Amino acid sequence: MRSSDGTIFILTRDDNNEKSLLVGANESGPGRTVPIANSRTMPQSNVRLVEGQGNTLLIGGTRNNGVSTFSSPLSDGYLAKIDREGRLIWELEIARNRKNELQSIASLPSGDVVVAGRDGDHAWLARVSKDGRLSWEKTFGLGKVASVAVMGDIILVAAFEASGEPVAGRIQARVALWRFSDAGELLGQQIVRDEIAQGPSTTWVMKVTAAPNAIYVFSAWTELMMSPITTKPLSVIKMDMQGHVLWQKEIADTSFQTRIGSSLCVHAVGVLTDGSALADCPVDGGIKLFRLEPNAGEIARTFLPNMQRQNCDGMVGSSWFMVQRSESAVWVFGNGRGCTWLQQISLTDFRK
Repeated sequence: MRSSDGTIFILTRDDNNEKSLLVGANESGPGRTVPIANSRTMPQSNVRLVEGQGNTLLIGGTRNNGVSTFSSPLSDGYLAKIDREGRLIWELEIARNRKNELQSIASLPSGDVVVAGRDGDHAWLARVSKDGRLSWEKTFGLGKVASVAVMGDIILVAAFEASGEPVAGRIQARVALWRFSDAGELLGQQIVRDEIAQGPSTTWVMKVTAAPNAIYVFSAWTELMMSPITTKPLSVIKMDMQGHVLWQKEIADTSFQTRIGSSLCVHAVGVLTDGSALADCPVDGGIKLFRLEPNAGEIARTFLPNMQRQNCDGMVGSSWFMVQRSESAVWVFGNGRGCTWLQQISLTDFRK
């Protein structure tokens, strides 16, 4: 998240994996680390989402992962507003004795936010007021993964939608895009990736981004129940504001073969200010990056060596997300074993 003074904030964990830490970074690199002053919410958590609102930050994610007495998966969604010193202003917990996950945050022009994720077997969308109260919530689609973006007073959500009956016990799904008003009214829904996902696992990418005059949907997933294990590589779809597809590209390099099948390497995706789409693929020794030009989605590539390899105890770094720092540079944030790292890449280094 970029604040008004240009500082970019990320959430990470301490060395003992007990507390979430707020890290600010600017042109000189990572700056001071601020412990989140809320002892009861952060341990054993996956709280990594950050959204800025003036001098305050909204942080969110999923925590308390576990199983019920009947071995059903359980988790709680979590959202909090803090100041830039890590002090808690309010918090909201979604704990309903089932799988609740908060996976995406976006701000509305009013100052409220919308959050998307999972509520049991369904995708979930909710509006949260400035003082931390649920204004409304909706369930729809499949409870796997969801991403939310805001386009004026329109809310966009990308998630899986069931497609027919299960086959051999495996859910059949496709990637869809929902449109809601800021009052929660369903305005429309469309399938945006027609390939069938057969019981997609927890290894996936799903993101919707609203850019000036365009909507982008990124999707990729692994099917662990297949033998051998199969993947669907990253697909990037660009649409106009009415939902007409302008182009769709699949990046085969984001899937690779292993001893037991194929595996997915893409982690972070985004859209640059010039309308180019950006995606990554962590590999041994660094990260492959892909840039899709805005007019027709032509793909260019570059490679970012892992300069933090030794600091990460020799682990291949996994990127969390990318932030455009300037017209010519992007920051890539990631983690290895026991560390969080930040590297800058030049947007002039890509080659077709």
